[in-house]
Amino acid sequence: AALEASAEKLEAEAQSWTDFQKACLHPKSTYLLQGLWQGVDNFAGFGEGTEHIRVEDRREDLRDRVRFWAEECDTLRGFQLSADDLGGFGGLAAAAVEELRDEYASTPIAIFSLRPPVPQGGAKLDARVRLLNDALATS
Repeated sequence: AALEASAEKLEAEAQSWTDFQKACLHPKSTYLLQGLWQGVDNFAGFGEGTEHIRVEDRREDLRDRVRFWAEECDTLRGFQLSADDLGGFGGLAAAAVEELRDEYASTPIAIFSLRPPVPQGGAKLDARVRLLNDALATS
């Protein structure tokens, strides 16, 4: 009963995906985007993500965050990257992989795709955008 009450309370009060985590994240282990990106339609394309990281040279902030953790390692064995790659976040992930390749050329990178379920009976335009994002994400 207490677990169910806690789950209902969390569901009612949760504001973002981090509210569902039990572990606390270090501030440098996440990369927050400037602006609100939840439910925003104009961040649905792969190109919006690549453009977002290039504007105002946000790559330097990304490099600093990776460098912080890389310097903490005695032996850096690789990177794990999790991203929703079918929209603007796919563009951000591609830019992150590009930065990792430039800075740590011989270090392996494992990329995990976090994709939402495919909606059934959606609009043709949504299906085309989804296919285009899929093609860009896998290239």
